[in-house]
Amino acid sequence: MAPLNGNHLRRLEAILAYVDSLLQRAEHLAAGAFTPFEPERPDVAPEDAARLAEVIATMRARMLEASKALGLPPHEEGMSARRSIGIAIEYARVALEDLAPRALRGYGPVDDDVVPVLSAITAELSEILARAAAILRPGP
Repeated sequence: MAPLNGNHLRRLEAILAYVDSLLQRAEHLAAGAFTPFEPERPDVAPEDAARLAEVIATMRARMLEASKALGLPPHEEGMSARRSIGIAIEYARVALEDLAPRALRGYGPVDDDVVPVLSAITAELSEILARAAAILRPGP
């Protein structure tokens, strides 16, 4: 078999990473670890969740074998989890800005009685995210 070029390898790596992210989502849903904001409802029986976990583990093992057979380099180093968490926290902080009254006015008038409530909620949630971000900052 002729070796794949660098573009092929990067594409295969991206596809496998995307498939893995979909499998992570499936595992999360099958495990029933729902947050209050999930659009799905927990309706997977425990025995089905266990069977799905086995199939997903088999899928990952086969994906790893395939990646080796195709000449993908081992995935040993990647981006720091701390950095990824920090980025997710920052994205969440930016998204929270859309709760602010000034942002909601683009959808129509915001009642004056609601403005302080929205402002307080936005400030409180932003403060919680700031505490999470502070955990990731290097120490003294």
